[in-house]
Amino acid sequence: MAHLPLLLLSLALALLAPAPPAAAAWPERPVRLIVTYPAGGNTDTLARLTAELLSEALGQQFVVDNRGGAGGYIAMEAVARAAPDGYTLLFASVANIAIAPGVMRRHPPVDTVADLTPVSLVATNPLIMAVSRGLEITSIAQLVERTRAEGGALLYGSGGIGSTQHLGMELFLSRAGVTATHVPFRGGPAAMAEVVSGRVPVLFSNPSDIVAFANSPEVRLIGVSGSSRLAELPDVPTIAETLPGFAVETWNGVFGPAGLPPGMVARMERALVARRGDPAVAARFARTSTQYVAMEAAPFAALVRTEVPRWAALAHQAKAQEE
Repeated sequence: MAHLPLLLLSLALALLAPAPPAAAAWPERPVRLIVTYPAGGNTDTLARLTAELLSEALGQQFVVDNRGGAGGYIAMEAVARAAPDGYTLLFASVANIAIAPGVMRRHPPVDTVADLTPVSLVATNPLIMAVSRGLEITSIAQLVERTRAEGGALLYGSGGIGSTQHLGMELFLSRAGVTATHVPFRGGPAAMAEVVSGRVPVLFSNPSDIVAFANSPEVRLIGVSGSSRLAELPDVPTIAETLPGFAVETWNGVFGPAGLPPGMVARMERALVARRGDPAVAARFARTSTQYVAMEAAPFAALVRTEVPRWAALAHQAKAQEE
């Protein structure tokens, strides 16, 4: 019995010891990855690729749950109101996280900075400038000259008021010192159809809307908005080659509710960052004309904090804000 006090002391110390962090066991069941758009679009495709990577790395299924509508706020609110237990996550684009708040000024249901935890910026892509061949324009410089000559009458399409295409084009026009007339449509593909027909001669949109028309007799691709040319379009120059310093890219990333435990964030971050140099993963994303970047959580959070006011300023400039 001489060892009883020592045994009791050991038991007491064990009870007082902090429990292992929940993140060590997480995930113990499937995780929902709520997507801000319906199935079939570019963000949905990227979400499914990301879910595969997380499932492979963490040993549980990450299930894509599409909840499109309201500029992404339906999906964002579902995640923002969920318990921060790691089983409800968000896959969203810059249009949802940074542009929607700048457009929806009247009491948006989610503060995309305060109510969400950035986990990783997964992929980025530039925009591509496409023009109808009937416009007889072959370069960005010629587009600027033609736009200036028409004194604001030249039409350009977009996927909707306040969309990435709309605000990206307004940024381009501002940098070039010209104006044009905006014609919004219900999504990038609908706008691209008008460019193909020649009814609306200009569109600045995502590669997913445009790359398939690279060899079309009705369309000419004249510029990309990233810092370098796209591998699949090596003959299409960057806009920065004509307007030095011009760059605009869209992005998609993973978020959780506010208060998501750092250990869970770190596990997902490590899982995605570990595949950053994997050529097979890069090729999977390249098929959607996006670049797999897997940015760590801290710089991603810093990026979000700068992107929200940046795009809000563009929305104000483009008169795309709700009254």
